[in-house]
Amino acid sequence: MTSRNAQHMTEKRRVNRVIMFPGHGNKDENRYIDVLVKSIRDAGVEVESWNKHFSRQRGDIFHVHWPELVADIRRRKYQLLRGQWIAFQFFRTIRRIKKHGGRVVWTVHGLTPHDKRLGGSAFLERFMSRFISCVDVALSLTSAGIAEIKQAIPALSGVPHFVTRHPHYKGILGPGVYKQDVRRRLGIFRDQKVFAFVGTLRPDKRPDLVAQAFRDLPIDRAFLIMAGSASAEMTETITKLTKGWPNVRLDLRRVPEEEVIELYSVTDILVFPGTNYFNSGTIYTALSLGVPVIAAWSPSNCEIQDIVGAQWLYLYQGNFTRELLEDASRVLIRRDTGALCDLTAFSPEVCAIEHIEAYEKALSQTRSAG
Repeated sequence: MTSRNAQHMTEKRRVNRVIMFPGHGNKDENRYIDVLVKSIRDAGVEVESWNKHFSRQRGDIFHVHWPELVADIRRRKYQLLRGQWIAFQFFRTIRRIKKHGGRVVWTVHGLTPHDKRLGGSAFLERFMSRFISCVDVALSLTSAGIAEIKQAIPALSGVPHFVTRHPHYKGILGPGVYKQDVRRRLGIFRDQKVFAFVGTLRPDKRPDLVAQAFRDLPIDRAFLIMAGSASAEMTETITKLTKGWPNVRLDLRRVPEEEVIELYSVTDILVFPGTNYFNSGTIYTALSLGVPVIAAWSPSNCEIQDIVGAQWLYLYQGNFTRELLEDASRVLIRRDTGALCDLTAFSPEVCAIEHIEAYEKALSQTRSAG
């Protein structure tokens, strides 16, 4: 293992307090942080949410997940000064924690910001350059992701990297039951296989490819659900592609978690054709609820498939077509068998241990600048 500085291992230090940013999840969008925080607390480590407006917090670790959120706040209408203040507090927190022997840890969830409106932001470029120079340890959700991180962000090449897997959502979303009565209520016939695209309909996820491929399937054998928030342009595109099709249900809004769980309860296969992404929480949501997934091949997805099996995660390369949907339908496990995906490797308890071990290794490393 290499580090930005010559490494001098010190006596192992126990981590007692972690300051995390963000420290809370979004109930109707992303519960990853909520599950992670609870699991780390259950393992005996104190976790505080970073106070971005006025922080005097101290901790052993400042754990950052999405640093670009600072730039996202700054770009909003009338929020420039607030964003500048939060950026000031951010680096002030880093200095304080490092001054008292703490370390900065970054879970690299994405290689570029999800929000394309941040593309080309001079502020974000300066902010990230300064932040990366302060990072002591980088975390990846997969082993395969480490090489991609180093290639995309060369400044992190000399920083120690560790794998901390994405926890599953079984404890927070429930067991995932296949509900025939809900299918009937939604007008889904017994012989129709339900394909679903659930989550934000961003262009990089290519929901348009799902709609186009689905139109070639027999109406009496297939049903499509597309649910999630979408831009006006994407709403128009999807509406035009599916207009007049009786076996399509559109719900293009931010769908509450309870309704999302109901949609998964009638879904046979989740479809996720996007190729321009690094990690996807949607895949973990579906597998947690016992729903098999079609996704694009990537090194990280291939690693997940090796763990859960090809009967749960079908990976494709090339065009997204009717033939692909039909082949996946033959390969993926049938939901009416009552089978559930073995996600032991992604249990919150295992993920907490991985994080705590990474924190303690960070505390044993020679400190980076900051």
